[in-house]
Amino acid sequence: MVVDWSSLRAASGRATALPAAISRLDADAGEQAFRYLAGEVAPQGALYEAAPWVAAEIVGVLAGWSAVGQTRGLRVLAQSPRSVVPR
Repeated sequence: MVVDWSSLRAASGRATALPAAISRLDADAGEQAFRYLAGEVAPQGALYEAAPWVAAEIVGVLAGWSAVGQTRGLRVLAQSPRSVVPR
């Protein structure tokens, strides 16, 4: 999927830093890595336009992980104040 991240807004402004943060996610990524992304797209209940793109990218990354890693990653996202994963 090709995303023009510079055209999308996130909490810190343009979403240009988000692809690098997503690419650093791995099965050993701590909660802080996921929370950074959630904080950029859904801080304090505000949903930024980059949210669905970040969610799609994260789900793509999680697809290559073990079931345990997938569960942990999705659990962290679901615990965000307003999750970027649709319910």
